[in-house]
This record gives sequence, C-alpha cells and structure tokens, in this order.
Amino acid sequence: MNVTIGIALLLGLLIVSRHNYLLFHSLAEFFSIAVAFALFIVVWNSRQFVTNTAFVYIGIAYLFIGSLDLIHTISYKGMGVISETWGANPATQLWIAARYMESISLFLFFAFFKKRFQIYKTIIIYFFISAFILFSIFYWKNFPACFVEETGLTDFKKISEYFICIILFVTLSLILKNRSNFDQKILKFFIASIVLTIFGELAFTFYVSVYGLSNLFGHYLKIISFFLIYSALVRSSLKEPYKILFQDLNFERHCLKKSKDLLDAASRMARIGGWELDIHTRQVTWSEETYRIHEMDMTYKPSLQEAINFFHVRDRERLQLAIQKSLDHGEPYDMEIRFITAKGNQLWTRTICKPQIVNGKTVKLTGVFQDITERKKAEEEHDRLISAIEQVGDVVVITDIDGVIQYTNPAFMEITGFSKKEAWGKTPRFLKSGQHDNHFYKTLWNTILSGEQWTGRIVNKRKDGTLYTGECSISPVNNQDGDIANFVWISRDITKQLEIEHQSQQNQKLESIGSLAGGIAHDFNNILSSVIGFTELALDEVEKDTTIEDSLQEVYAAGKRAKDLVGQILAFARQSEEELKPVQVSSIVKEVLKFMRSSIPTTIEIHQSIESDSLIMGNATRIHQVMMNLCTNAAHAMDEMTGVLEIRLKDVAINGDVSTKTSELKPGDYIQITVSDTGTGIAPEIIGSIFEPYFTTKGPGEGSGMGLAMVHGIIETYDGKITVNSRVGQGTTFTIYLPITGKRHERPPYEQGDLPSGTEKILFVDDEIPIAKMGSQVLERLGYQVTIKTNSIEAVALFKSNPNAFDLVITDMTMPDMTGDRLAIELMKIRQGMPVILCTGYSKKISDKISSEIGIKAFIYKPVVKAELAETVRKVLDEAG
Repeated sequence: MNVTIGIALLLGLLIVSRHNYLLFHSLAEFFSIAVAFALFIVVWNSRQFVTNTAFVYIGIAYLFIGSLDLIHTISYKGMGVISETWGANPATQLWIAARYMESISLFLFFAFFKKRFQIYKTIIIYFFISAFILFSIFYWKNFPACFVEETGLTDFKKISEYFICIILFVTLSLILKNRSNFDQKILKFFIASIVLTIFGELAFTFYVSVYGLSNLFGHYLKIISFFLIYSALVRSSLKEPYKILFQDLNFERHCLKKSKDLLDAASRMARIGGWELDIHTRQVTWSEETYRIHEMDMTYKPSLQEAINFFHVRDRERLQLAIQKSLDHGEPYDMEIRFITAKGNQLWTRTICKPQIVNGKTVKLTGVFQDITERKKAEEEHDRLISAIEQVGDVVVITDIDGVIQYTNPAFMEITGFSKKEAWGKTPRFLKSGQHDNHFYKTLWNTILSGEQWTGRIVNKRKDGTLYTGECSISPVNNQDGDIANFVWISRDITKQLEIEHQSQQNQKLESIGSLAGGIAHDFNNILSSVIGFTELALDEVEKDTTIEDSLQEVYAAGKRAKDLVGQILAFARQSEEELKPVQVSSIVKEVLKFMRSSIPTTIEIHQSIESDSLIMGNATRIHQVMMNLCTNAAHAMDEMTGVLEIRLKDVAINGDVSTKTSELKPGDYIQITVSDTGTGIAPEIIGSIFEPYFTTKGPGEGSGMGLAMVHGIIETYDGKITVNSRVGQGTTFTIYLPITGKRHERPPYEQGDLPSGTEKILFVDDEIPIAKMGSQVLERLGYQVTIKTNSIEAVALFKSNPNAFDLVITDMTMPDMTGDRLAIELMKIRQGMPVILCTGYSKKISDKISSEIGIKAFIYKPVVKAELAETVRKVLDEAG
C-alpha cells in the first residue's frame, strides 16, 4: 500500500514537472525539507531518552541541511524572493553547499558513531558554518560560481558532485565496517539511502535543463534517499516516536499559545494582518493587526464593499476588478495600493489574496494585509535620489570596496562612451590614460581606504581613445556597522574649461609678445628712418656709377628690406584683421630656413629647392607662422637622431583632375610648398585627427595641439589646400598648394627723380635729433623752409607765438611730455584747420581712422622714404589750399 502511494506521488510529481517545473521543484524540495526538520524534531524531543548522542548530532545536522535547502528553494529563480538579476547561481550554490554538509555530516556520523557529541556546541558550529556559507554567497560573493546563465553548470559544480560522491563512498565503507552496530533492516535503509544519494549526485552532473531527465531523476532520488534516512533514524534507538512527540498534550497547547503570541508580536512589528472573505455572506473577517491598521474597533464587522471603501478612490476600481477575477476564475492577486484609515490617515498597503477552490469553484478568499507606508516612503526617497543622479551632468560612479563598478549614471556613458553593460562589474582600470604613475593611484587608494575623501584631477581615456580631464571627488560610504561598504566617485569633465584657460594663457602670451614686438619695432623704425633718410641724402650727392654709389644702394636696399620685416612684426603686434596683399613666399621660406638652421641640432641636415618666385595674396606673418610650425614639427620628429629636413618650392598647374588629392582646388596656377622629414612618422590611426584643435601627441607642456589646426585654417583661408603623407619609421611629408596672384618684381634701386617740391614753411617735430635733422635736410632739398623742434612743449610755445608762421606741421607720435596726437589737438585749438602730418614707428593708441577724427590730414608709418614724404607733404599742402 505504502509503495503504491509512493509511486502515485512520484507519478504526480512527474506530471507537475512537465507543466510547472517551479511547482515541481518546490514540492520536491519541501518534502526533503520536511523530512529534515522532522528528523530534527523527533531526535530533539527524544534526546533525553537516547543514550547515543550521535543520533542527536545527525538530527541537528539535518536541521541546518534542511534550512539551506529551504533557502535554496525560496531563492530559486522565479520564486520572486530575491531579484531576478541574481540569476540561478545562488540557488545552485546553496544546493551544492547543502550536499557538502549532508555528505560530510553522514561521514562524521558513521566515523564517530560511538563518540559522545556536545549537543549545544554542535548547534553553534553548524550555525556558524551555515552563516559563513550564506555570507559567502549573498554578501561577500566569494563562493565559487556553480551556474552561469547560457552556459549552464560550472566545472566547480560538476567536480563538487564527484567529490561528494567520493565522500559518500567512504561513508558507505564505514557503514559496512560498523555494520554490527546496526539492525540489519536499518542498515539496509542506510545503504540504500546513500547509494541513491550517490546516483542522484551523478545524475545532476548531466544537467541540461530543468526539464531534462537527469534533473527529474536526481530530484526523485533525493526524495527517496531522504525518506530512507528518516526511516532509518526513526527505527534506530528511538522507541515509539509518536508518544515522544505527543507525550504531553498540555505542553503542546502551551507551545501553540506561545507560538500564537510570537506570531502576533511578529505581525505587529511587521504590520501584517490577515483577512478572509466568506463568499456566501459577503462578510469579511479581519485579524487583530488588520483592525489596528484600519484603526477600527474589533467589534466592527465589515462587509466586502465596506472593506473596499477603505481603499483610495483612485485605486478602488483596480482592487474590485482583481477581487472579481478571484471570485470568478480563482486568480490570486498581489497589489500595492493606497489606503485611508478610519481616522483619515493615508497609508500604502500591500494586499494579497489566495482563493480556496473546491470542485473547481471558489469557496473562500483568504489573504494578507500589510502596511508598507514606511517602505514606500523610502522607495520614493530612493527614486528621487536616483532621478537626481540620473539627470546631473557630472559622472557618478558607485563601486564596492574592491573598486568593482556597481552603478554608473547616464553622464558616465555620455562622457566616456562606455555603456552600463561595458562598465558594470569591472574596476575603473579600463579608463586609465597612462598619464598618472602608480604612486598617484596608490595615494588615492590609501586616502579613501582610510575613510577620507580624495579630491583632485584625473586624466582618463574615453572609449574612442581620446583623453579627458575630470575634476573628481571620491568618498567612502559606511554601512551601519561603520565599515566602508562602497565608494562614490563624482567627476566633472573640465577638458573644455582647461582648453579655454590654456587658450587664454596663450592669448596673454601673444599679447605680451605683441607689446614687446611693438616697442622694439618703434625703436627700430626710428633707427631705420635715419639709415634710409641719410642714405637717400647721400645718394643725391654721390657721383653716379661709382663704388660708393653701389655701396649706398646696397645700404638703401637693406634698409627697405628691414622696413618690410618690421612691418611684419608690427602686423603681429597689432593682432588686427589681417590685410591681404601680394606676398613673395620664397623670401619668407629663406628667412625661416636661416632661423631653423640656428635653432635645430647640427645632426639634422637642411635641404632646399626653391624654384618659384611667384606671389600669393596673403599675409607675410601668417605664411611665416605656417612655415615655422611645419619646420618645427619636422625637427621635433627627428629629435635626438640624425635626419634631413627638406623644403621644396615650385609652381604647378592644377587642372581639376578628380583622381588627385588636389581635386577640391579650382583649376589654375599654384605654388607647391613641400616640407619633408625623415623622422618617426605618424601612425595611421591618428593621421586623420592631426588637424583637429588641441590634438597632440606630445607630452604635457610640449605642445598645445593648436599648431597644425592653425596651419590648416590659414591655408584654407587663402583658398589653398594642405595634404599629408606619412609612414611610421620613414618620415612625413606635408604639401601645401596656394594660388598664384603674380610674379615677383625686382625691388627697384634708389633713383633720384623729379619729386614734388615747394617753398612753404614747415614745423618738423621729433624727439629723436637724428630723425629731425634728416627730415629737415630732405624737406629743405625739396625747397621747403623747415624749422625743427625736438620737444613738443617747445613746439607748442613756438607755434603759439606766431600761429601763421607755418603752413604745415609734421610731428612724431611717441614723444615725452606730449604725444603727437595731443600736440596736433593743441595746435588746432590755436589755429583751426592747421594741416598736420603724424608719423609713427608703432602705436596702439592711434590709427588712420582716429587721426582723421582728430583732424590730422595724413598718417605715415616710419621709416619714411624721401619719395613718400615728398608726395604726402605736397598733397596735404595742396588740399589745404
């Protein structure tokens, strides 16, 4: 009869397993758990009657084995007790831990069968072992993985099953060795149970899926082996176990009352009540805690509708629909809805319903009612916090104490390019840029592990390989025990800010250099004024076609070239919108090469091939910047090694061939400038980024990353094109194409010709005596009557004494006591409309527009050549009438 019932039960389980594996698994495990707990109850209540404490020991062991199996069952994927994100691994780990405990306990039971066990010490030992297992799985997470999603059982799980079988085989040998200590029938139960357990463990090693035959077979064998263990232990040394279990009915009642009291206390603490609905009377019965939650007197007997009316009006319809489905179709429900107590307090509640069905019809509804207001408040606070973190623009990362990332907000992906899937579960090492040494990270970790906050800047690497700088703070987060549990890393991307600061510093440097260049240019222009002016005076008097005349012509030509050079310096100093004019590229290239030769190591050879004297429309300073940047980069690529820097210049014709790199250029004549080096070359993966602003391969402090971006911008502005060709280890070649605007015209030597002249009276004011002297002689040779003054105050006094004594005033701009523009204003106060010509070597305070507004008739930059001065003077005098 018992065998028939057992077979029927196993067949029933088989049917259940095919349709609802979770239910099958739960039934199978709960049977084993019930057997384990029953063994403990029987042994514990009989301990005073049992002389052999080994039986008490094995009962205690099965209490904890059953407990692990219970946690295994409720942790099973789909039970809804733990988060689905844990997967099936924790339940599998608990299973293997329980089997280890069972096999080792059986081994110790038979190995020390006649020894006396200390009961309470045994309980403590098993408690700590169980606690250690649970902490290893759920808190420390260092228990070896037993199941991996999509791949199945791990090697550790399979090897453990075999190792457990070995332990059981050894146990089996101990049973046979001590078989004289057991009743033969009981011995058979033991042997059969252990043999079935071994086969069950081996069956689980062939696990394919939950519906697999090996999984079903393994659970069947476990059920049978537990039943055999129970039978063996009940029949051994225990006399009439039912009398032992129920020997004192009054004691049982006392225990039941105590259990009820404990249950009531637990219900009050957890704010959980029960309820029941009688379908026929529609009367609802509440537990004591349910009344307390409703804030109602226990004499109140609510109907179904009255009970529903306590719920919030917006949630009431949803609840009524769920109740109706339970009544009509036997569907359970589990809802979290708002609730209004009898005293008007609004709560959040969880209400659970499980219909009782008889003959296919619902006869009763029973359920649980819990006040979850505090939990909801905590969840809302948590949601608000998460929402804030999700929306901030700063990176927020949470790690465990080992630095393993557990959370990243959306800003993390936006700034680094790494998704949650790519980052979570890893340490932040994948962000390392190589910009910090080990000491930097060691100091950081020592700080936060000591419980202190670390703040500073970290250069990290994005997913695309680019670097960014973060202003960071990393803070430890303590748990309730005061131990560090997590770290929170907050980082703000300040890359753009640093770039702006760097650019501002560069602009300040350029401004300072510009001011210095302007001051130098002013003084140099004064010197050049004397050199060019006196050379022109000498050429007027020297005999033609003589050696002296040739020498003076060379001095004059050099002065003119120096004047052009100073003009370039002044253009840089002004930093204003550049003026485009014909520029001879070849002369700029030669100047750059002279400078490079003196500034780079002699181990680098410079080769040049200049076959063009054409002109382009541009700015000499900008072309100079382009050539300096390319040549400096080429020299840097050959640093600490021998090499060749080669510059070639020639005219080419572009026909618009789409197959060439110059296809974007308009057809026409161009100057082709080629800058080549034999250096390290540029890697293919970065060659496409070299013209981007702030991109640099140089170390900190060695380059801003703006050089090639500036070069590219200048060339594009002049309707040209720049290309690059490079091979790692062989060198790099930059090729520039600029449209030709004309051919070079030789600078004409000084020729004494007919220049405009006159007899008017001129007041010439300049604090530089040589310039005043030179200007006087030039103007007097042109027929003018000239009075010179080297002090602006004296010039005003002279003019004031006789305002009509002069037809024109020529004044320098930068003078002590009174500047030229102020002098002009004072003179025009004395005599309205007085013609004034202003000369300057360099000044930021005055320009053509400003001088015109003051009333100055002409504006001349030093050094002034004789022809320019003669034409300007005559023009101003003629316009003055």
